[in-house]
Amino acid sequence: MQTGSGHIAILEIARSGFRFTFERPWLIAAWALTSFTYNVLGSVFAAAIAGPAITRIFDMVGQANPDPNAAAPLLTQIAPAYAVLMVPGLMVNAVYLASANRALSRPAADRSGYIGLGRDVLLQFGLLLILTAVGFGVVLALLLISTGLGVLLTPANARLLAMLVAILGLGYVWLRFSLASPATYSNGRIDLLHAWTSTAGRVWLLARVYLFVLLLSGVVYLLGAVAIEKGMSAALGGEGAFDALTRFDFRSPLTLLTPARLVLSALYAVLSALILPVLLCPSIAIYRALTPTPRPTPSPATGGASPWG
Repeated sequence: MQTGSGHIAILEIARSGFRFTFERPWLIAAWALTSFTYNVLGSVFAAAIAGPAITRIFDMVGQANPDPNAAAPLLTQIAPAYAVLMVPGLMVNAVYLASANRALSRPAADRSGYIGLGRDVLLQFGLLLILTAVGFGVVLALLLISTGLGVLLTPANARLLAMLVAILGLGYVWLRFSLASPATYSNGRIDLLHAWTSTAGRVWLLARVYLFVLLLSGVVYLLGAVAIEKGMSAALGGEGAFDALTRFDFRSPLTLLTPARLVLSALYAVLSALILPVLLCPSIAIYRALTPTPRPTPSPATGGASPWG
């Protein structure tokens, strides 16, 4: 695979996610079931803990001039529920990352199942915890720096500067650590240093690859969301009924467990599972292209297999 700046390399990397989907439909089904279960249970938990506050927050988002002072106490009520949900959310994503790495690095290991728990999942979970903390730290540091510079600017320009610096800074750090998941899987330990050094001098290339992948996945998701909306609207009797179904109503857990809402959640879970390989596989493919020696495998037949099939 070429690692230069040509379109062929970018298209080939993006193709890895689609091949993953078509070659492993049962794994996509397992991801969809996992996503559906987490979303339903998470929503029910959030509704039980802070349902009225969540509903009021989403109602305020739809207002022309929401009152920030009224939102602060609501966010305080919501924060504990989402703090609790963050841990299982990271674990679910760790399962996705571990299974994607297994599938691309050891394609013959499907006899034991790509999806499952174990050391690989725990390593990915630890990695996600660290990256989440790093992300918060980077954003906080950049906001403090830009706020200090904003003393010389007008309030409006200061806010714009703070937002721009935070986005660019966080984007740069994310690109440098974007190979951390496959590096961690390959080396059998959380390996941020290897990920950082592997991306040295390749930030612009990675940015173009990931931007293309994001645009591609965005188009696919949009088409899927439109298909879901049209299909559900026809089944429910019109767009008005669909709009009512998608309105955020967390006042009671029971409002989230109606048959129509469960069907909608299942459809979006399938759509998300179809998009996940497009988002996850490029970094694994890039890492394998840049790393000549893959992770040792129990069987010589499974080691060094190409992610392209």
